[in-house]
Amino acid sequence: MKIILIFTIILFYPYLTCYAQDSALYTDGYTSLEIKFKGEVPVSKDMSNIQGGNMLSYDRPLNVARINDSTYHISFYTFGPSPVYFTYRNTYFTTVLLPDETDILEIYHQDTVNFELRYTGQYKEIFDQSKLIAEKIGDMLFSYEQPRFPEDKRIESAEVVKDSYLRQIQEIQRGMDGSSATRSVMTYVKKMPFLVKTIELLKRYDQRVLAHNKNLGFDSLQALNSISHKEDSFYQGIVNTLNTNVDIVWPLGYRELVETILADPHAKARPIEEVGLSKYKQNLVKRFNTIIENENSIFYDMALAIAYLEKISNGSPLTEHERMEITRYYQNKAIVNYLFHVNELNSKLDSSFNNRKYFLPFEENEEEILKKILTRYHGKYIVVDFWATWCGPCLDALARMKPIKEQYANRNDFVFIYITNESSEKAKWNDLIKTIGGEHYFLYSEQSEKIMEPLDIQFLPSYLFFTKEGMLKYSHLDGYVGNTKFSETLEDLTN
Repeated sequence: MKIILIFTIILFYPYLTCYAQDSALYTDGYTSLEIKFKGEVPVSKDMSNIQGGNMLSYDRPLNVARINDSTYHISFYTFGPSPVYFTYRNTYFTTVLLPDETDILEIYHQDTVNFELRYTGQYKEIFDQSKLIAEKIGDMLFSYEQPRFPEDKRIESAEVVKDSYLRQIQEIQRGMDGSSATRSVMTYVKKMPFLVKTIELLKRYDQRVLAHNKNLGFDSLQALNSISHKEDSFYQGIVNTLNTNVDIVWPLGYRELVETILADPHAKARPIEEVGLSKYKQNLVKRFNTIIENENSIFYDMALAIAYLEKISNGSPLTEHERMEITRYYQNKAIVNYLFHVNELNSKLDSSFNNRKYFLPFEENEEEILKKILTRYHGKYIVVDFWATWCGPCLDALARMKPIKEQYANRNDFVFIYITNESSEKAKWNDLIKTIGGEHYFLYSEQSEKIMEPLDIQFLPSYLFFTKEGMLKYSHLDGYVGNTKFSETLEDLTN
């Protein structure tokens, strides 16, 4: 079932790139954004979907600290230039923050409705053109279908599929020309098609070729056996593009694309904890040496770091031996610092994360999944939250809902259940649920669809409220309704 998104899709695909000075590319530290309201400051600030990330991380919700009624502060530890995006009064804004620097956003309200924004920081140019960036991203995502293959011909090689995607990327990039955006911002935006479409190519290659073969009249077995295998040259135009020059970085989307490459069976990348850093790199160099000649390239350094970050996200902290290997290998200590920081943070979260997670806990062909989940919590009030790691409104709702959940944290007769599926990134799911709490289920996509279709769930997030007897009493199927109404529903449920 196709999920109809609530807000503009640009909030869900924030794979942004940016330019930066060499001095900021590979440093680490805390970055900050100070938000100051001036003039006729409204009681409701109406700032939402506040997220950010960097070259080595997924985008994630950011905490906003209230200093006083007119001043708010966002600060987080990061690596390199780090994009932050949010909505204010239903308008999309984005900027890029640097380690060890503080940018300032001043919001001047003439009255409670009309306002002006003044931004101070190195990436003021990007912030000032947020609207144009949003338009270009939206046009790219809505205006282009999947690349097409010759309808009456068998796909003879994986190169045919790749080339069709690369041609479409170039077409989208050409279509972005002719705007009033500055050159640097257009370069920033034009990296979007490469990230989005290349990730789609790698993740859906087998699925798309299989469907094409079936359309040619092949039976299921023939269609499967006729999928062309990828050769090393398949990654030409992909891996070498990620092996970027020192003046260009990929703060968001880079990690997902590298992880997708490493997860591709053709890459033959065994988990780094099984083979160790040296062997892991040797295997990568052997696979991609015809594309990247320099064994000391940035791609290999980032791939190794991302392999360790995935290990950490999956609940396996760095061993002392791994810490020594990392320290010896990296000349740039900012990468070492970042890996160790994430490792320590995840270790603390893992030790305090008392609730449970279930990754693909049911056989793929099992039925009545929701009933089986609810049975585990019989005798408790149950709230089921359907969400996804890529869903901006879902993440915003999770952040806004925290004070409500705290009111029920000590009740043994109450449980929050979170259901997502294969559209969510596993590593990002592992990261996020440590700060969400509750009971988490990662299902096969078909299983979640079989739950959602009979209930007419077409939006994310959506919520179901069950009595202690397992009876569905209320549902919110049109997104998050706000803390007031959500609290009222919980009170009615438990009274």
